[in-house]
Amino acid sequence: MGLFGLGAPELVVIAGVTALLFGPSKIAQSLPGLGRGLGQTVKSVKAAAEEFKDEMNAAATEEEEKAQSDEKPKAASTPPPKPTTSDAAPSKPADSQ
Repeated sequence: MGLFGLGAPELVVIAGVTALLFGPSKIAQSLPGLGRGLGQTVKSVKAAAEEFKDEMNAAATEEEEKAQSDEKPKAASTPPPKPTTSDAAPSKPADSQ
């Protein structure tokens, strides 16, 4: 499989028909511009892919930091253990007056 599901024989036929329609001189003149346009397109696609990757990494890092910060307060907000009867202050008898 080649470009867009086309094999080598199909691409050769397309190139031949293009050469017959436009002529070799016109094709030779337009190839540098076509190459430049294709190169700029590839460059912009790579830049967009790199930007997307950076944004995804930043979002993942932000989510990890948020998850870690959410875990810390839970550990700190654990209530202290309840005092046992030996730890409790002695109760005073109520006055019967």
